[in-house]
Amino acid sequence: GATPAAHGAPAAPALPAQAGPSAPTGVRFLDDVFDEVEVTSDVPYREAVNASGDLQTLHMEIYEPAGDTAERRPVVMLMHGGFFVIGNHKDDRWGAGPLFAEAFARKGFVAVSIQYRLRPDMGFFPNVDLTELQAANLDAYDDSVAAVEWLRDHADELRIDPRAIVANGPSAGGSMAWNLAWMQGSALRPEPSGVAAAVSVSGAPFETTVGTGEPLAAAS
Repeated sequence: GATPAAHGAPAAPALPAQAGPSAPTGVRFLDDVFDEVEVTSDVPYREAVNASGDLQTLHMEIYEPAGDTAERRPVVMLMHGGFFVIGNHKDDRWGAGPLFAEAFARKGFVAVSIQYRLRPDMGFFPNVDLTELQAANLDAYDDSVAAVEWLRDHADELRIDPRAIVANGPSAGGSMAWNLAWMQGSALRPEPSGVAAAVSVSGAPFETTVGTGEPLAAAS
């Protein structure tokens, strides 16, 4: 209420409280605790030679909860589907576009959606050469590991936790998630992938090593 002035003067009228930014309500990472999402588009993270022999610059989209002040935020790294032949990291039809990324950002995650090298002439399963399929998987694996490395290198700038990067994707993106979890430490890719966890939404670990028929991760 208002505080009376000295010497019996009439009390000054109470002033309305100043409106400020509303604090998030709900449980972070479970509920939508942010209304708005900030998007940084076309961030280059790697240059690599693609299947056509051309040097390709690969990009990512970064989605952050607007107004967030947390200093160490976990990351969901989205990888689109399309059997390594087609697909787009900016298009919701392939499972890694704004619809999916913004849903994670509103819950308090930093979401990134990555572009990776495709092989448009490879064909679709089962009418695909296993050598070509293995090469497509390894290209995509190397690109996704490079994306993780880029995120870890920019952790302070992005205010993310480099120990909490989770891979997530459907179809080919799901296979990439499997690979990031289990191909690391194999003869083909002995170094750690850098992810803390991996979620395959619908992709299967069907990839086999050429010549042995074993899963890629068993190539040791």
